[in-house]
Amino acid sequence: MTSSDVARLAGVSRATVSYVLNNKTGQKISDQTREAVRRAAEELGYRPNEAARRLASGQSRLVLLVLPHARLGEMIVELAATLTSELATRGLTLSTHFQSSGSASIAEVAQRLDASAVVAMVPLPAGESELLAAAGVRVVSSLSDPDAPGFGYQNTIGAMQLRHLHDLGHREIAFAGTDEIGLEPFRAGREAGVRATARELGLPEPREARLAADGSDAATIVQGWHREGVTAVVAYNDDVAFVVLHGIRTAGLACPHDMAVIGMDGEKNGLVSAPPLTTIKPDLAAWAQFSSSVVLQALDSEGSEARPDYPADQGLRVVRRAST
Repeated sequence: MTSSDVARLAGVSRATVSYVLNNKTGQKISDQTREAVRRAAEELGYRPNEAARRLASGQSRLVLLVLPHARLGEMIVELAATLTSELATRGLTLSTHFQSSGSASIAEVAQRLDASAVVAMVPLPAGESELLAAAGVRVVSSLSDPDAPGFGYQNTIGAMQLRHLHDLGHREIAFAGTDEIGLEPFRAGREAGVRATARELGLPEPREARLAADGSDAATIVQGWHREGVTAVVAYNDDVAFVVLHGIRTAGLACPHDMAVIGMDGEKNGLVSAPPLTTIKPDLAAWAQFSSSVVLQALDSEGSEARPDYPADQGLRVVRRAST
């Protein structure tokens, strides 16, 4: 099947077929016509020739998602899967790369894969943005500084967690972070949101500790907080919250009577933890849709880096259970 076959079935020109199936912007094509072209292509089983499409557009259709080399929760896995599906509807392929010490630079990986854009969920090393720009690769997002798109989202998560506990009457609140390497940018953003909101509400400065993932220091940290009058804990994510709950039980305390806990991610295990965990649950579909639109915006823009105005509280909601 060729584009001419699609054009005949849809009753349009070959140029219109090319514009629609290649997601070309700046063309005045009605939604009805676009739908007719896509329906005809699907009916005929037509797929654009990727090599020809790249020659015509000057861009590959591959987007590189860079993740930290760290233990990732359900949220990141589901997010990558959702983003893969969302980008596929725009004719783009998502490739995932885990960045760790000793691995090739992001710019090197992007060039090897002939990627057109990078969605970075790790801080970009110094000079990396310039290398990517020189290679013609668009940087869609980066956590390399507090002004980058990802940080606003992290701040909002911490703020929502603390406000929930404050609304329940808690005043002495602690932040439970993680000691896992690779997650520092996320942790820093959420903790910053917690501290800024505490100041705004006139609360004491939150205590802070980074708990070992194996729970080996959880009881000691929880006991110390309890002696200092802490009645509630904002956990970096659900996995850290589970460690805090372990510490509460091991210390002979009760949740939420002695200490309440709120997590983040909305992991399914929160339904069966002891007690069931209150959490912040994100709308991954909304985030993926937004991210894919930003990728297209970046590919169509002249600048090397896109900094979208993302509504930070988009799709975030508190799911209250028995831990608060």
